[in-house]
Amino acid sequence: IPLSAEGATYDELQDSLEKAKAVYNAAVAERKNAQNRLSELEALIKDIDNKRYALEVQYAILEEKIAYIQKEQEITDSLIAAYTERQEYYSGLIEEQQAQLDEMLELYATVLRYSYEHGDTSTFAIIFNSSDFTQFLSRLQYFDNIIEYNDTIVGSLKKIEAEMTELQGQYDSALDNLTYYTEMLSDQQSEVAETQAAMDAIAAEYDLLYGEYLKSAEAEQDLIAEMKADEEILYQSIKDIENQILNYENNVSDFRWPLEVGVWYTVTSYYGWRVDPLGRGYKFHSGIDIAAGGGNKV
Repeated sequence: IPLSAEGATYDELQDSLEKAKAVYNAAVAERKNAQNRLSELEALIKDIDNKRYALEVQYAILEEKIAYIQKEQEITDSLIAAYTERQEYYSGLIEEQQAQLDEMLELYATVLRYSYEHGDTSTFAIIFNSSDFTQFLSRLQYFDNIIEYNDTIVGSLKKIEAEMTELQGQYDSALDNLTYYTEMLSDQQSEVAETQAAMDAIAAEYDLLYGEYLKSAEAEQDLIAEMKADEEILYQSIKDIENQILNYENNVSDFRWPLEVGVWYTVTSYYGWRVDPLGRGYKFHSGIDIAAGGGNKV
């Protein structure tokens, strides 16, 4: 079997060409797999970006809620301060009214005790026990004064008791409001704190995944670049082997490949049976027609 200039047989060159093409095709397939992995990573990165954006929106909403709660807190603090002041005010009023009530009760007890000690003089007794009309009038006025004073004391007691009842209701209402606003503020602060903690955990997870995806994507990009460089080398190897095959010396004749290695060309008609270009039917072509750029050395 004739040998090429490199000492390989034609069959060996063909075998080398098939192996080179197989390696090249495998490299292309592996690069495509890497590109698919890169596409998947880019999709994941985009998904994480969308989720991070959504999380940023939630953060903005939470910040607004925090600002709202802080405003509510200021209002609630003012209400608490106001209700505390009302508590102290009403407590003082209740103590004052209680002191007045105690004073009235003591005075009323004094009047009752005096009336008991001196007897409950009737109008009939006053008339018949009076020595004269002047004494009668004096005793009658005393009797009327005692009754009037008793009525005054009783009225004052009732008024004070009513005021104390009203004040106690207002005090209880203020205390209830104070408890309500204090608990409401505490609940809202706890809710915001829990939401903030949960969102921080999600954000940390997103950041971790985003970093891992970016790192993997960069690695895939580097790998694809290396694969493309290797493909260029493999492709050039295939072209070199093909040129060796075309440059294969035909020991049967004196003809050789007319172009230098590396010159790009196109085979316009191969060796063998073909349709005659001159319209003379189906004829045997005993050569190879080659088209190359002008100016190449033959």
